[in-house]
Amino acid sequence: MNRPHRELPQRDALQLQRYLDDRLSPAERTAFAARLAAEPALQEAAASAKSLGTMFATARADVRTPSAGFTANVLAAARRLPARDELKQADLAAAAVGMCRRLLLAAVLLAGLGLVWHSGLVHDQGPAELQAAPDDVQREIERLDRLIESGAVPPRSEKK
Repeated sequence: MNRPHRELPQRDALQLQRYLDDRLSPAERTAFAARLAAEPALQEAAASAKSLGTMFATARADVRTPSAGFTANVLAAARRLPARDELKQADLAAAAVGMCRRLLLAAVLLAGLGLVWHSGLVHDQGPAELQAAPDDVQREIERLDRLIESGAVPPRSEKK
């Protein structure tokens, strides 16, 4: 049955680590070994630390080196990558394509505005001049006179 692990005081944990690393003087080592035999919490901490050390040692020993074929494949793939100059040229080409797209969009907008302008959807606010042939002006005056005489339009009073 596992008991809950009780954390050691920092001083004891450091001394335990020095004991396991064989960094204690002979007198300190003897005194700590006596404590280790007498204290179950210290024994449990020592067993846990030894187990952890064994796991790290196993992991270090299990380092794998890639095969020569793997290394050769990685190097061949790296050699197929574009060179720095090729990447710069590709970046310049992409920038040129982007500029052409923006110019094309501006040209389309200007052409569209020209079509709207010439279709008469936008009115010119030019000078307010009446341009008509003299005969047209005379006919309009006569039409307005008839409307006034018939009473459909009241005569305009003159202001002084």
